[in-house]
Amino acid sequence: MLEQYLAEYLGASPSEDTLTTMRVEAGRVPLRRIADPSEVATTVAHLALDASAVTGAIVPVDLGYTAR
Repeated sequence: MLEQYLAEYLGASPSEDTLTTMRVEAGRVPLRRIADPSEVATTVAHLALDASAVTGAIVPVDLGYTAR
């Protein structure tokens, strides 16, 4: 999904400034990586199947990006 996003919104050859900005932003994620789609799916499945006591919550699956 990320590759499709980059190709669609940044073009086939993003500028060096854009790549530098992306590297800086990636370094700000506490776990220093991009979430795998299976990690997002696991969270969704848990909330849908096992978390009956959770209501109206926002659960960010962003490897700590919003908690920094």
